[in-house]
Amino acid sequence: MNPPPLTAKSLQVLRLIASGLDYPQIIESHPELTYLDIFFAAEEALWQNEKRQQTEEELPPNPPSPSAESAMEKARRKHARAYAPWSEKEDAELKALNAAGKSAAEIAVHFQRQPSAIRSRLAKMQANTLTEDAPPPPMIQHE
Repeated sequence: MNPPPLTAKSLQVLRLIASGLDYPQIIESHPELTYLDIFFAAEEALWQNEKRQQTEEELPPNPPSPSAESAMEKARRKHARAYAPWSEKEDAELKALNAAGKSAAEIAVHFQRQPSAIRSRLAKMQANTLTEDAPPPPMIQHE
């Protein structure tokens, strides 16, 4: 959780300091401010900075999604090449195995991938003529 924003008076003091005024100049040009206001502004800004640093140390910037990691790890335990990119050579071999009438399950074993990955890749390649029990998912027609 981030600390609350600086008070308006602290912001005013810090802006005056940032503009180059020293403490006596601030007090002289702004009679509503006191030395205690200046010291409070500095203390408040330092406190905020410390809180912000503590918050940053407590939480990683982009924590990985455990569910996504575990799903991928689980798939790779059973299918070593699950979620790996396809090469052009693999695409050509996939087309040939599909044309030879091999099922998605048989092709999946060959490529060490999930049968659903075989069906998806063939659908993407528009070479979807598998011979197996379950038909491949229908192609989506875009208008």
